[in-house]
Amino acid sequence: MNRETTRQATNLRQASGPGFYPQALENAPPAGALDPISAVTAWNPYDFYSDLTGRRPIYYDETLGMWVASSADVVESILRCSSFRVRPMEEAVPKPLKGTRVGEVFADLVRMQDGERQALLKRAVCGALAPVDTRGLTLRSETWMQHLFAAFPRDGAGVFTPDIAYSLPVYVLGSLLGVPSNLLPDCVNWTDGFVRAIAPGSTPEEIARGSAASDALMGLFQQLLQQAQFPDYKNPRGVPGNAGLLSSFARSTCRHAGHDEGAIIANAIGFLSQSYDATAGLIGNTMVALAKRPGLRGRIEADPGLLSAVISEVARHDSPVQNTRRFLAADTEIAGHEMRAGDAVLLILAAANRDPAANPDPAGFDPARPDPVLFTFSAGAHLCPGAHMALALAEGAVRQILASPISLDSLVCGFSYRPSQNGRIPLLNWQGT
Repeated sequence: MNRETTRQATNLRQASGPGFYPQALENAPPAGALDPISAVTAWNPYDFYSDLTGRRPIYYDETLGMWVASSADVVESILRCSSFRVRPMEEAVPKPLKGTRVGEVFADLVRMQDGERQALLKRAVCGALAPVDTRGLTLRSETWMQHLFAAFPRDGAGVFTPDIAYSLPVYVLGSLLGVPSNLLPDCVNWTDGFVRAIAPGSTPEEIARGSAASDALMGLFQQLLQQAQFPDYKNPRGVPGNAGLLSSFARSTCRHAGHDEGAIIANAIGFLSQSYDATAGLIGNTMVALAKRPGLRGRIEADPGLLSAVISEVARHDSPVQNTRRFLAADTEIAGHEMRAGDAVLLILAAANRDPAANPDPAGFDPARPDPVLFTFSAGAHLCPGAHMALALAEGAVRQILASPISLDSLVCGFSYRPSQNGRIPLLNWQGT
């Protein structure tokens, strides 16, 4: 361990107590050795991001072969500029996915499209999600979290397996879509396969697994769509379910975009996959934030309503989605830089969240922050329509964890981050709880 890493570790132990000490810090690179991709899962990427925002708010990275944008004004201008697309003009589907079932689903995802069809499907998604009651979603999340604690497989020592935070969003949203409870564990595996297959750098083996998972998910949602009536779904606590979300989405799609069963099924899969990593990251980063700030848990116990503001601040302060990419369809100028059609740009959303021009005292963790500016859920045409649902789902999960006998120190002790080019997702120590 080098001197700078040792200093960071010592300061963190002094500030947060002896239980909070990730083993991942042993091999953490110093801030000066980071780049925009390695920073995503670094122990502390935020000094690096701050330096970029202050000195190079947008620059061309020769190693990455793309532009990198980090300041709030540049990131927002790109997100709102119609010349930028979510996919390269000549490659609507990534080359490794072409001709596969994964690619077939990918091509119909509203978040992977631009233009008129994207706008129509976006209206359909927003129309289906708007009636979802966030308070009810939080309660559903608490219930499923309790179920997962009780029902998940245990190893020989009688402790939890480490994938509860990933499973929860699939259980919650799967149940809303009408997936029978006995198929939810399979849905977790299928969603994991799909998500890993569409991730940058996926292997042929992961794509093959993702194709099998896509087949299974497509068959499931096709069957549910064909049912004349959704079953009277109940979750494990006997609380009536809302199995009508898939039906609502189908009706909304027909109203806005015409009858397109492929798009309906693909974006039902999108509901599960888009929440899978991001929600797990939001839950995990919230537990890390609470472990680092012991007094904050006491404040939440005294004022339970504070938790939603804490989770919103975590989404800004330690975003589970650190970056996203855009591709130029026409020559344009951004912040004085001439950019050409075909250029790619990496938008560091987490850096924009920490830009003092957008959020004063950005390094401070303040749940009472007035009018926070948040880029975690994007902006412009691709602003996430399910942001309120993600926050509500994470709130239910964290509330149930805090109500359990789980030790926060044990939960975060020795954690590492899941390898990723854009997601900051702690792998918590469920075995030690």
